[in-house]
Amino acid sequence: VFYIATLRPGTLFAGVSLVFLLTAMAWGASEKLRRQKNYRFELIVKDQGHQVKLPVLIDTGNSLKDPFTGKPLCIVSYVAIKELLPGVISKAYESGEDPVDKLAAYGLHDGRFGVAPYRSVEHTGLLLRFKPEAVWLEDGNKIHKLAGVALAVTGRSLSSDGNVEALLGPDILEILG
Repeated sequence: VFYIATLRPGTLFAGVSLVFLLTAMAWGASEKLRRQKNYRFELIVKDQGHQVKLPVLIDTGNSLKDPFTGKPLCIVSYVAIKELLPGVISKAYESGEDPVDKLAAYGLHDGRFGVAPYRSVEHTGLLLRFKPEAVWLEDGNKIHKLAGVALAVTGRSLSSDGNVEALLGPDILEILG
């Protein structure tokens, strides 16, 4: 048998405040996860008989556009689409060389390949621009064809945990309605 002393009002107030604070923090975290889930989709890229499916995130800070068409560019990680790229480009990424230099050297400056200038908080430069045969965005049960979308290929990882392999700009939300 044990005896619990009567709680003092200050202790009771502190306990209720702590429970309220923990509940508010848990609610905020769950809302953040729910919002992030609403901006996650799958990107399906097809080119020359190969197809890859990538987890994609709508990045509201991404305003990168194709300099020739003015359409939004989808930023993708090289690792995610390396099987779609020519061997010369893949070797350049693997060896740490500049893949943009390989475009002219191997005559890959046709309509499918090009460059896209970019500027971010940390870096500026050129990204390899690749226009595959077809790109679709899978939104739950719906699949939207993204006509004329080109990919800007980066050698860097787009997320630390590998859950995101592609970033789309917010302009894509107009297509989704």
